Amino acid sequence: MSDCFGLRAALALLPPRLPLLLSLLTAAAACAPLDPAATGDSQFADEQPREDYINSAAYYNVQLGVGSLKQGEFGIALSKFKKALQQNPDLAIAHSSIAVLYEEMNEDALAERHYKKSISLDANDARLRNNYGQFLCRHDEPLEGIEQFETAAANPLYKTPSLPLTNAGICALSVNQDAMAEEFLRRAL
Repeated sequence: MSDCFGLRAALALLPPRLPLLLSLLTAAAACAPLDPAATGDSQFADEQPREDYINSAAYYNVQLGVGSLKQGEFGIALSKFKKALQQNPDLAIAHSSIAVLYEEMNEDALAERHYKKSISLDANDARLRNNYGQFLCRHDEPLEGIEQFETAAANPLYKTPSLPLTNAGICALSVNQDAMAEEFLRRAL
């Protein structure tokens, strides 16, 4: 996509009486992707991985899978993510990564199962919660998604809290919660 996922849709949802929200959305959503493969930036690189797995074969396979996913090579990505999970079934980022892929493949039940598993393995990883919040927002569970975004943004170790706050604002807009959206977008600034 040529712009941030959801930006055009979010702008279309804006009532004409909210010019402030428009300016906030334009500033805050200037690339807070809801689509995990929408940009060349890895959404998995916002935090440094824990040292207990950064040098593991499983972690390297996740990174290879993410690269393949970005290139649209779903078969290779799936193979790398499955290999990572065989090597370390408790690697939360592997579960979140394969969930992103399954969602891209419209395998929503598998995606949700892996999103939930990733959070059960590492409830403090804000990236995982942001990913799951995006999934929930896209699948008609906006309040649950917003809850995940708020938890992610509240993590003091998360380097980019504006990302989940912006995602929460876009999610709130999608269900016509303009005041809530404005609050999240202000906080994202």
